[in-house]
Amino acid sequence: VARTDVYAELQKSATPQAALEKRAPGAPPAQSPALGPKNAPVVVQVFTDFQCPFCARHALTLKALQEQFPNEVRLVVRNLPLPFHKDARSAANLALFARSAKGDKGYFDMHDRLFAAQRSLDSESLLVLAKDAGLDAAKAEKAISESKFENHIASDEKRAKELDVKGTPGTFFNDYFVSGAQSEAALRRALRQALADKGKKLPAPARRKPAKQTVAAPAPTPPTPPPTRTSPRREAPTGVNAR
Repeated sequence: VARTDVYAELQKSATPQAALEKRAPGAPPAQSPALGPKNAPVVVQVFTDFQCPFCARHALTLKALQEQFPNEVRLVVRNLPLPFHKDARSAANLALFARSAKGDKGYFDMHDRLFAAQRSLDSESLLVLAKDAGLDAAKAEKAISESKFENHIASDEKRAKELDVKGTPGTFFNDYFVSGAQSEAALRRALRQALADKGKKLPAPARRKPAKQTVAAPAPTPPTPPPTRTSPRREAPTGVNAR
C-alpha cells in the first residue's frame, strides 16, 4: 500500500464511533448560573459536584472549549452534590450566594475557586474563600448554615434524576448527553453534532488566551479513575434523594 493510501486503508477497517446518546434536558431554569451569549446555538448544561475530582478536570476542559468557540457555546451549571461528598452541598450554597451578590461573574469566580480548593471545603475553608472573593463573610456564613439555596439545588437534583444522570459530571450539548470527564476531542464531537442539528458547522477555534493563575492549581485526579470517569451516585442512608 502506498504511503499516501495508508490512512484510507486504516479507515476501511476502523470501528465506527458509537452514536451520541440523545436526551432532552429542556431549557435550563432562568436562575441557573450561565456564561456565554444568550443566543448561542448550543447550550451546555453540566450537572456537577464541587468535591468531585472528575468534575474539577471536566470544568477545565469545558472552559477550554468555550474559549475556543465563544460564539457557539453558552455554559450553564446545574447542581448535583453527591451524598458521600459531605461538603459539596455547602459549597454549592456558597457558589449560589456569590451569584446572588455579584451575578454570574461572581458565581464563576467562586466556581473556579471551589474546584481549585476542593480538598478543603469545610466550613472554615469556605469562609476563607468567601473573604478572598470579596464577599460579605457574615452573609456567606448565614447562607451556608441556613442552606439558603436549598430549593435551587433540590430542583437541579430532581431534574438530574428525571434525566437519569447517574453520576458527575453529566453534560448536555443541547440534546446530546456526555457522561463523565471526557477528553476535549469527545466534547468537541458533541458540540459539532449539536451545531449540525442547527444547520451550522463548527468554526475554526479562536486563539486561546494565555492562562492566568489566579488561584491554586486544582487537586490532582486519582491515579486509577473508574472507566466512566464519573463520581457515581449512591443511595443516602437517610432516604435523601441521592445521586
